[in-house]
Amino acid sequence: MASQTTLVDSLGRLVERVQHKARDYFPELQDVGDVYIKKTRHRAYSDMHFVVIHGVGVKSKELIVKVFPDAQLQFRAMTVVWPHFAGHPCWKIPKPLDYLADFNAFVMEAVDGVSVQARMPWIFYREQSLRMAEDDCYRAGRWLRFYHDLGRANDFAPLDIINKPDLEQTFDELSVERFDRNLSRQLASFLRTLAVRIADKPRPLSHVHGDFTADNVLVNQEHVTALDLWAQTRNTIDHDIASFLNSLLLLRLTRSVSQSAERRLRQAFLGGYFGQGHHDESPILFLQVMGLANVALEILKRRRSRLARVWVKHVVARSIGALAERLGECRS
Repeated sequence: MASQTTLVDSLGRLVERVQHKARDYFPELQDVGDVYIKKTRHRAYSDMHFVVIHGVGVKSKELIVKVFPDAQLQFRAMTVVWPHFAGHPCWKIPKPLDYLADFNAFVMEAVDGVSVQARMPWIFYREQSLRMAEDDCYRAGRWLRFYHDLGRANDFAPLDIINKPDLEQTFDELSVERFDRNLSRQLASFLRTLAVRIADKPRPLSHVHGDFTADNVLVNQEHVTALDLWAQTRNTIDHDIASFLNSLLLLRLTRSVSQSAERRLRQAFLGGYFGQGHHDESPILFLQVMGLANVALEILKRRRSRLARVWVKHVVARSIGALAERLGECRS
């Protein structure tokens, strides 16, 4: 009861702070009326409070207050990159407004749109629905290319595939979780094959998004907006590309997605990013397999039921099959 009271008091003080600073965030607000939290989303490492600010004689404003330990780092990172997106007609990020140190809170302007993942059809049978999903993925690829081009300076480096201590640990933990040994061997064999191909190939470097997934990209008719941008770490561009493509593969955890539909979405995204030019998918495939192994481990640790294990094995096996087929096409 005491902790619940403390939480309510903390949120009350947070709302008061936002109300006090509302005119700093939105200078067009001459008089500030009611300010309240419309909804809250609890994530693994953060709380997202959606705040409404009513003004007198103007349309109400909305902002998001994200409370988490690294709020200051993300606020600084987005402040640096914000000017590049502020005037762009299509590609957007939420406008960073403030960092509230005593709350560990990052304040940003709310944005319109629905996530690419939420817009995906539950059953990919209708051609019209699939074409809309392809268009979303194509536009997401174009947003990512714009962002990577901002941080590129003709820097190249091979993908770091040797110093991956977490890789062996992941397979060890999968074994502990009684993940299918044959499938684990298939994953390891796939990685060894790819490692030979990409060991010495230089890859473009840029600032990476860090969590570029179908759930973190919002779209509407005019704009594409990426959420949870960090814009600090420099790494090979393949990390963000693989992250988005894996989020497409993992749609199979909740939706009926045929292999042909997944292939079309993949090609749409890659077409948005690379255009019609040639690109080497080997580093992307390597990172995708690593990512799938980590996702499988995370799910198995959370879900202990036999049904969950069978379903994860099925989805991972189908995904590995799709990637193996893609690797075969790249070789030919």
